[in-house]
Amino acid sequence: MMKITFILPGIGRKKNEKYLKSWLMEPLTIAVLNKLTPERYQRNFFDDRIENIDYGCETDVVAITVETYTARRAYEIAEKFKQRGKIVIMGGYHATLAEHEVIKHADIVVKGNAEEVWAGVLLDIENKSFKKVYEGKTNIDYGLPDRSIYVDKQKKYLPITLVEIGRGCRHLCEFCSIHSYYSGQYMHRKISDIVEEIKMCRNKIYFFVDDSIFSDREFAKELFKEVEKLNIIWVTQITLDIARDEEILNLMKKSGCEMILIGFESIDPKTWSR
Repeated sequence: MMKITFILPGIGRKKNEKYLKSWLMEPLTIAVLNKLTPERYQRNFFDDRIENIDYGCETDVVAITVETYTARRAYEIAEKFKQRGKIVIMGGYHATLAEHEVIKHADIVVKGNAEEVWAGVLLDIENKSFKKVYEGKTNIDYGLPDRSIYVDKQKKYLPITLVEIGRGCRHLCEFCSIHSYYSGQYMHRKISDIVEEIKMCRNKIYFFVDDSIFSDREFAKELFKEVEKLNIIWVTQITLDIARDEEILNLMKKSGCEMILIGFESIDPKTWSR
C-alpha cells in the first residue's frame, strides 16, 4: 500500500532549533488534501513550524505545499527526501506561478487547484506513469476538509478555525498573485458545505481565508444570512471597495464579523487603478 507524507514547511530553521515562527494557524491546505486522498493510501503529516521532520519515516511519496516565503525551506526538505529515493510533489501558488523554478526541486509539480487532479496524480505514481506537471482548473468542490490528519497537533495551533469560502478575486490588480492565476475569476463552495463545516468545528472564532469574500455579491449576501444563524465570531480579508457597500457591511456585522484585514499596496493614488 502506497504511503504519502504531507509536509507544511516553516519559513526556515537553524540546526536543531526554530528559525522563525509565524502565526500558528491550522494547516487548512493539508486538511483539504487529506480529504482528496483516496482511503486506500496511508498518510501522515509533519508541520515543520512546530516539530522536527522524520526524514527516515516509512513513506513512498512526499507532498509539500509551497508558498513564496517558505520556498527555500521547502527545497531543503525536498532534497533530503529525494536523496532517500522518495517521490516529491510540490503544489501551491508559488508552484503554480514559478513552475520553472519549482520543477528543479520536485519530481512532480501540481499547478492550480488540486481537486480535480490529485487522485489521478497518485494513481499515476502507483502505475509508474506520472507526468512532470499536472494542472487543475476551476473545480473546488471538495466537500468538507478532513482535519483528522493533524488532530494530535491541534492544541499547538491558535484556537481559530480556518474556513475557505471560495478562491479567486474579481479584481485585476496587476501586482497580485491571485489575479495572475485566476484572471478575475471567483469560484465558491456550496453554502451547505460551509455551514456544515462551521457547525462541526468547536472554536468560537473563524477566519474566512478568501482574498475578497464579496467577489460574488449575491452569493455573499446569502452566505452571511446563513452564517448569522450560527452565532460565531469571524474575521476575513477584503478589498477597500467594501467601504462603498453599506448593505454588505451591515450583513457582515450581523453575521458575526468582528475584524477585516485590508491590504494597502500603495499610498500613491496614481497606482490605485493598477
